[in-house]
Amino acid sequence: QNWKIFHEILCKKQVPTVLVVTGLEHEENLNEWWWKNREAFEHQGIRPDDTVCITATRGKLIRRGRRVFDDDYEQSLDKIQNLILNRALLRPLFVNKTNWFYDVVRNFFFFFQWTTIRKAKDIQKIADACGMSKEETARLKQELVIVNVPTTQ
Repeated sequence: QNWKIFHEILCKKQVPTVLVVTGLEHEENLNEWWWKNREAFEHQGIRPDDTVCITATRGKLIRRGRRVFDDDYEQSLDKIQNLILNRALLRPLFVNKTNWFYDVVRNFFFFFQWTTIRKAKDIQKIADACGMSKEETARLKQELVIVNVPTTQ
């Protein structure tokens, strides 16, 4: 569910998402790890736009400034840099922060199937923490009322 919250609700499927797999220092072939394990991620609904498998540590010192995983680590740095260059948006995604916030809150209510509105003081806490004006807070409360209108079957 964390993936869905991040990718679908927060990013609205408009921001490239990548998966960086670490902890593979003892793998024979770092690149093969993803292909062996991809299905387990997809089964959970995790489908990144790109994936890299890396070594995130140089490891123990073995001789005169050299460490066990130096070569894999250097290759991993290149992989990460290329991933960022290849997947970064050419044009940044600009959104109206207030509209984005309302949309995210509404989607959270839908996603978690919350059927009752949080107490007004809880909504006010959220609004205060986000620095929302009285008008923005009123709009948020109204949006949450709309989300929570009971449906008849």
